[in-house]
Amino acid sequence: METERLLDTPDSQRLDGGESGPAIPPKPQSGNWSQIFIVLSVCLCEPIVAFMPMPFLAQLVNETGITNGDPSQVGYYIGIIESAFFLTQALCILHWGRLSDRIGRRPVLLIGLSGLTASMISFGFAKSFHAVVLSRMIAGVLNGNIGVAKTMIAELTNDSNRSRVLSLLPITWVFGVTITPIIGGAIQHPAERLSLFKGNKFLAANPYFLPCFLAASCCACAWIFAFFALGETLNAKAKAKSTKKSAKSYGAIPNPSTSSSPLDPDVPPPKSETQDNSLRSVLTRPVILAIMNYGWLALLEISFWAILTVFLPVPVSAGGLGLPPPLVGVVCGAFGLFDGIVQLVAFSATLKRFGPKKIMIGTMISFWFIFACFPIMHELTKANPTPVGELHWSVWAVMLVMMLMGGMVDMGYSVNFMFVSAAAPNPALLGTTNGLAQMVISFLRALGPVGASSLFSLSMAHPKWLGMHGYAVFVFIAILTGFAVHSALLLPEKPDMNLDKENEDEE
Repeated sequence: METERLLDTPDSQRLDGGESGPAIPPKPQSGNWSQIFIVLSVCLCEPIVAFMPMPFLAQLVNETGITNGDPSQVGYYIGIIESAFFLTQALCILHWGRLSDRIGRRPVLLIGLSGLTASMISFGFAKSFHAVVLSRMIAGVLNGNIGVAKTMIAELTNDSNRSRVLSLLPITWVFGVTITPIIGGAIQHPAERLSLFKGNKFLAANPYFLPCFLAASCCACAWIFAFFALGETLNAKAKAKSTKKSAKSYGAIPNPSTSSSPLDPDVPPPKSETQDNSLRSVLTRPVILAIMNYGWLALLEISFWAILTVFLPVPVSAGGLGLPPPLVGVVCGAFGLFDGIVQLVAFSATLKRFGPKKIMIGTMISFWFIFACFPIMHELTKANPTPVGELHWSVWAVMLVMMLMGGMVDMGYSVNFMFVSAAAPNPALLGTTNGLAQMVISFLRALGPVGASSLFSLSMAHPKWLGMHGYAVFVFIAILTGFAVHSALLLPEKPDMNLDKENEDEE
């Protein structure tokens, strides 16, 4: 039987979650697109918060005095700051996912947006290294938005339109990654650099407050938008089916031979009453395999960004390129822009031509080339000296190759979400499955920054390691990438969406 198109919900169906949120306004033809774009706006807050501090993070670490003026130590402390968020998020995100299965998706999203807003305000006022770490930990504890937002998208779509909506997720992320670091690098230290704020004592005393306040304002706007316009999706499909079946059976006389009674011991209880919704029931082979690939992808990607954050601003003598914060922001934004172009132009055609499994394999393989670009760029910079803040054209050429290869990573995230959602044992465990996935990758993302940036600093401090002239970190990451490629080879050819199949069976 044809699966219900949740993006074309009839006026008679009310997709709400009871008293936890307003009903999704029914609109013929346009359906739930308004709700999907609200969820995407919530997702946009994640890259804004993550990438706003990136251009000035190295400078901030130096200004706290924690490195005692030693640029080779910057990588260690940047890794700790970036890992603080993911570690605390890993400890809490599964609980947010399970809570969303009980009280609804909408209240959990609102709590997460409140946490992001508060953390960015505290980040803007932080003047010590420990205060910076504490602000990132606040964001991690209170934020469970990613897993819950993905669950809402899965509940607002079906197999006929899910891939189309999924292609918007990385574009949303890319938009934030493209714009945010450019803005963050441009408006840090505004009292010194921007004529509009010259002589402003408050901004002179809090040089990073302006970009952090801008990020917090975006989160606050998303909170207001979600509070007044976002409907609840928990049990939305079940409610829609119930309405449809009630309309079909209106005025019919029940058949005693087919009707069931809870008092009849010979009649099995309904399916929903016999399903095992415990956490253990989620740990099936498809779920474990999908999350394992998600974990490898997240670990390698966060390691890339952790190294890039250190590599771009630190001096050439310490293993980097020596770029100033505004140019670091432009480079990070360019990475996001290229990711978006590749995703927008090539994702749908690539998915149709090769399928999700081959895209995952290609994504993992691309990391070998991406990380190989770091030592190549450093060697080219040493061989072609330029004034401080400038790069030789050959370095830009290699960086362009890195950006193009980075576009594959976003494709990997899109198809991996298909595998994770398809692996959920039943719709009642979709939030728990996504929460478990986010918990695992949050632990890995907590390990990635501190591990990758620390290994980078250690490799440069001990250039004779493995005879690699300071590039031992990239040998280690290449080995990890090999395990990731093997993991992708174990995936099925195509995700099997249990969420939709169960709906068809029940109809």
